[in-house]
Amino acid sequence: MKKSKFITLLRTLDKQELPKFHKYLRQNHPNEGAALAVFEYVQKYCPELKDEKKLAIGYAYQKIFKKDMEESKANRLNMLNALSDLHIWLKQFLLLEKVKSGSFEGRTFWMSILKERGLMPEYSRKAALLQEEVEKMPKASIPDYMKGMVANYYFYYHLTQDKQKEDIAALMDCARDLDLFYAVSRLKIACEVANRRQLKVQSHEMEPLPAIMALSKTYPAFEHPLLALYMRVYELISSQNGALYPEIEAMLKANIALIHPEEVHVVLGYLHNFLAHSMRRGDNAYLAMTHSLNKFTVEQNILSESGGISANHFANIVSVACGVGEVAWANSFIANSQASLPGDLRKDAVGLAEAIVHFEKKEFDEVLVELREITYHDLLFNIRARSLLLRSYYELFGQKTSVVLDYCVAFETYLKRQRAPKREAVEAARNFIGIVKKLAAGKIGKDAILDCIQHTGPLYHKDWLLEKASLLP
Repeated sequence: MKKSKFITLLRTLDKQELPKFHKYLRQNHPNEGAALAVFEYVQKYCPELKDEKKLAIGYAYQKIFKKDMEESKANRLNMLNALSDLHIWLKQFLLLEKVKSGSFEGRTFWMSILKERGLMPEYSRKAALLQEEVEKMPKASIPDYMKGMVANYYFYYHLTQDKQKEDIAALMDCARDLDLFYAVSRLKIACEVANRRQLKVQSHEMEPLPAIMALSKTYPAFEHPLLALYMRVYELISSQNGALYPEIEAMLKANIALIHPEEVHVVLGYLHNFLAHSMRRGDNAYLAMTHSLNKFTVEQNILSESGGISANHFANIVSVACGVGEVAWANSFIANSQASLPGDLRKDAVGLAEAIVHFEKKEFDEVLVELREITYHDLLFNIRARSLLLRSYYELFGQKTSVVLDYCVAFETYLKRQRAPKREAVEAARNFIGIVKKLAAGKIGKDAILDCIQHTGPLYHKDWLLEKASLLP
């Protein structure tokens, strides 16, 4: 029962909506005793609805109806029907609340009813009012541009019914909003495609978007900062021209108040991936840029507003801060931002972050202690933790020891078992392990290893590898 459609949807209701839905059920379905009883039982475990035992369908049925559900097939069927009915009624309740709230979606839904019923005078008034309001709205997100397109569609429909009215300006406004929505949404999709291609180890050509780029440039950046931002981000990723990055970061910071937090979060993801890709290619000039972007993200409280932070991103922020010598800032970040981590990952993510700080402070034994109790999660988290362990083993045990070489083999075996696509991160980790093996074996000369490091890419921890190689005799 816990995984039923009704429970899944019910879990999204807040404390104010739950009693409203209960009242809705009593008013609109007072004679549905079985369904009401099921809801009143389930309501006791809201809003978390995580109790495995008490939300098991058989247990719940026995508690609600005082008999064993398995006594007959009809019992199970009645329970499933009650859950299905509650799901339908909850959907109806949420739709009704949306319409009653005066939301954009609710108003357009009502206008579609007016049009279907042929009530054109009222429809025309509503369409004109909606179009006027949307025109004045700031365009901070893709949905804002979509609202402009939809509002103009409804207004345009009215104009096409009145062939005698010469309102060319209104028609041109409609065409403009259609163009803007298409341009900004198409650029966002192009950024996502380019970003995903960037994560794979393969050569590729970016899709040409000359018409979209030309269209976008006809609208001033100060009027449409989101459109301008996505255009520049696409140019950055598709060209891999790092010279564009400072302008994009400045544009984002200057317009942060004019762009919806969800769009800001998406753009930050693209910028972080570009910077990480550049560093895996061996260009550590981007390290300071990444730290600057991370500090801005934290200062603006974007992590909390976007719904939290992944364990890997949390560790990455700490790693970059340590990489530029900001250990105190890293410690402050760990202390103040760990609440933004998912609860089930918090302990491991904080452990990895603290291990990164220990490594920077050359407390290599402490790194091993911190990582000993960690349960590894996704691929990138695993690569980061295992790379840190391998470097710590090398620092502690040096060359020509089985500890380092044995761990290299174990790390390589782990990477071979992964069924994930062959991403650049995996290739960078494999190259890193290969060079550590050369260092640990002690069979290759200093100059040969330095040359190998300089000409290998993608590659993690290039500076560390160069430092260790330079110490060879």
